[in-house]
Amino acid sequence: MANPQREDGHVDIANEIVEALAKTYLSSYESQVLWAIFRKTYGWHKKEDWITNTQISDMTGIAESHISRTIKKLIQRKIIIKVDKKIAFQKDYDQWEKLPIQDTKLPKQVIKVTQIGHKVTQIGIHKRNYTKETLTKETIQKTLSHKFFEKNSVTYQLTIYLEGKIIENNKSIQKKSESQIQKWCNDFDKLIRLDKAKPEEIKKIIDWVVQDDFWCKNILCPASLRKHYPRFYKEVIDRGRSLEEKIAADHRLDGVD
Repeated sequence: MANPQREDGHVDIANEIVEALAKTYLSSYESQVLWAIFRKTYGWHKKEDWITNTQISDMTGIAESHISRTIKKLIQRKIIIKVDKKIAFQKDYDQWEKLPIQDTKLPKQVIKVTQIGHKVTQIGIHKRNYTKETLTKETIQKTLSHKFFEKNSVTYQLTIYLEGKIIENNKSIQKKSESQIQKWCNDFDKLIRLDKAKPEEIKKIIDWVVQDDFWCKNILCPASLRKHYPRFYKEVIDRGRSLEEKIAADHRLDGVD
């Protein structure tokens, strides 16, 4: 059980800064990186320090390529400053660049939000330029409801696995484009996140589906797999569990005899 103590080290941040940050939109990456910088500077009673991307990556678990991009965004927004190789927090919050989407009610399905308004925003494979003047509620609602899935994510791996199995059964089916893969990932994400399906059980069901004479011809995308998932779950997982329990019970009886 965690038991942090103030005497083991602490970060002193003025209440005024905390209140300013509470009113400032930060993406998940920006927030994590900023706290890592607080720890490496204020946490050591320093105003600035030479902090590598590797150090921040180790603290946050974010890939170094994302760390570099996030630091650039924080510098562009004047939330942090960099002199030579040293990084410091810009405590003059009047200089921070506030994003124009603050206080905007976004759709519930929004997962990603834009970065700095005057920079190129990339969602999936779509690229568009937005400025403070053109970044409106309408454009936000139309473009920011997509989540991008990394290749090392569970959803992406399940998508590639299902695609490979489908192609094995039908050589005439071509591989999906990256945009199509991302759409498939979104269906697997819903299956895991909303339907609470376990990835290892999804894989078992995929293996069963592609070997079934009927379903292998009818389940050709994650959306259809999700639609019939409760049925497949009973057929594969529940029945398999019952069979395992029966075998285990038989073994126990054999041991008694």
